[in-house]
Order: sequence, then C-alpha cells, then structure tokens
Amino acid sequence: MDGLPIEHADRTGRRYIICVDDDRALLDGLTQQLEGAFSATHDIEATESAQEALDLIDQVYHDDDVVEMVISDQVMPGMKGDELLTSIHSKYPKVITVMLTGQAGLDSAIHAINNAGLSRYLVKPWNDDEFLMTIRELLENYYLEEENARLFKELQLAYQHLRDTQEQLIHSEKLAIVGKLTASIAHEIRNQLTILGYAEVIKMAVPDNRQVGKYVQNILATRNRILSIVDEIRQFARNQIQTYEKSPFQLTEVLDTALSIIGYDKEAKRRTIEKDYQISPLLTMNRDKIIQVIINLFRNAVQATTDDGTITVRVSENQHHVLIDIVDDGCGISSDQIEAIWQPFFTTKGEQGTGLGLDICKRIIEGHNGHISCQSKVGVGTTFTIELPFDD
Repeated sequence: MDGLPIEHADRTGRRYIICVDDDRALLDGLTQQLEGAFSATHDIEATESAQEALDLIDQVYHDDDVVEMVISDQVMPGMKGDELLTSIHSKYPKVITVMLTGQAGLDSAIHAINNAGLSRYLVKPWNDDEFLMTIRELLENYYLEEENARLFKELQLAYQHLRDTQEQLIHSEKLAIVGKLTASIAHEIRNQLTILGYAEVIKMAVPDNRQVGKYVQNILATRNRILSIVDEIRQFARNQIQTYEKSPFQLTEVLDTALSIIGYDKEAKRRTIEKDYQISPLLTMNRDKIIQVIINLFRNAVQATTDDGTITVRVSENQHHVLIDIVDDGCGISSDQIEAIWQPFFTTKGEQGTGLGLDICKRIIEGHNGHISCQSKVGVGTTFTIELPFDD
C-alpha cells in the first residue's frame, strides 16, 4: 500500500511497540511475530499486566523515547484491556492502541473505541499475515499523520513569516512616504515660522510691558518646539535613534509650562485640570521633549473626555523612579487595543489621528532611560504613567 515507509520515518530516539497479555505463551508468540517484522525499526517489549505496561510507558517517555503502539489483550486480572487503553489514551493520545479480544469481548472493544481512541481491534484467533499487515498499515498511517502535522506547522510558520514580512514592507513604505512628506513639510514650516521672528520686534517695541514679553517668550519657545517636533518625525521616518541634549530642570516647573501651553487650547479650557505634586525633583532631561510628551498625552486626554471631564497630572515616586501620571475619566481604551496604541500608524481617531504621537512619546521617554505605560478601562478612564530615573 502507499504510505510513508516505516524505515524512513523522520524520528529521533527509540521507538517502541508494547504488548500486554497475562498469558505468557500468547505474549511470547505475539512478540516473536512483531520482532520478525519490525525489529529493524522498533523495540518490541512484553508486559504481563496493565500496571506493568503503564510503568514501562512512563519510563520510555521519561527517557525521551516514544511508544508508538500498545497491543493489549482485553481479559486480564486487575485492570482490563479497555481500561488500560483508556488510561493510555488520556495521557498519551498519539499512541496507537490495538485490542485483542474474543467474540465475547466485542462490547469491551466498542467501549474502547468510544473512550480510548481505539485504532483497531482484532478478534482471536487471527491470521498472522493479516495481523502483520494491519500493524504495518496502522504504523504507516501514524507516520502520515505525523508528517501532515509537521507540514501543517511549517505552513503556519511560513504563513506567519509571510504576514510579518508583508507588514514590515508596508511599514517601510509608510515610513518612506512620511519621510518624503516630512522633508517637504519641514521646509515649508521653517519658511512660515520665520514670521514669528517679528515677535522679537514687538518685544523691543514695548520693552516695559511684561505681559507682552511673556507672550513673546511663549511664541518663540513654541516655534522651537515645532521645529523640534518636525525633526523628531524626520528621525522617526528614517528609523534613526534620536539623542537629546539634557540639562537639570525642576520637573514640576516643566509640567507647569506644559500645562500653561495646554491652557491656550479652547477644548482643554472646558476640562477640569488638577495637579497632585507629591514631590518636586530635579531631573536631567531635554525640557522641550518632555513638554512635547506631556502636551501630547494631555491632548489625548482632552479628546477622550467630555466638557465636564477631569484630567489630573500626578507626580510621585517609587524606589528608583519618578512617576508622572496623566489620568483622565474619559471613554477609555478597549483591552484588545491597549497594546496596539504603541504601534506606529495605529490610531483610534480616524482621519483626525496619524498614529505617530504615542510612538514618538515612547521613543522620547526611552531616550531618557525611562518607560511609559498605559492602563485603561472602557467607560472609566485612562492613566498614562511615565517613569523617569532619579539623577544619581
């Protein structure tokens, strides 16, 4: 018959066929038949009780070998053949199980078929040639199933690799598009931002007006942050690691600056913003980049909340880090999206989002040897937590 030849089965370790019968004469005759046909490929073992067979099977698998077939008589003292095969099938479901029974034992064979995954039952007495042909057929089917399972697993791995490669190509194409767009946009933005240089002229025109001076300072600082953000996106599109110039700053002063900028947002003005500064550490950071992260997280919180919503910024500490929590009581993020929010180009905002903001925030925080995480519950709210190391 067609099939995978036993001699060429792809398997490492020793392969066993175990025979179980309390009649020593029948057991010896059975093992001699099997050794004559399969000794080149299998170890043939004989046991006189169900318990002895179970102990032997456990030992074989403990030695990293495999039992491929168990042939058991039905009528034995203690545990019967169908009980033995049921026990084997529950622990080692791939093992081929064969029952030897007389006409009176057919009910037990049917029980084994239903409960022990019985591969075949043979009625005594049997024809020797038919017996060996049946055993060979069962083994060849066993190897075909193993080979099919192996090929299916390889196919799954190949398909997953293909999907991963496709996603990488799509990601690379998106990065290339972002890079080209950013380069042209950056040029236009720089041209348009030159007009903000007149802010210095306004300041000089009214040197004694402190309020104007403050506005000018905010305008110029914002111009610099806009240019920095454009550079950040360009670095992201090139998949380059960004390095940041850092200096010591009071963290709460940096947060207050970010909140004052957010205060110009008409949507943010409709939210209640609360501060909970439990500590006020001096941290070495790139001030503008940390402000960029805080503004981004706050804008996300504003978009997630309604007009009566509350957004809280909290500063606390654990043993090794300063913790900055941005907490909102908005719509929340579903559990199936919580990991995806860090992926480039993933957005829940439709056409209003680019899917770049959180990935860039993550890069900035990691560039400060920190970590950013998110916890959220739909209908309750979201907390973004930034961990930054204390200065030595």
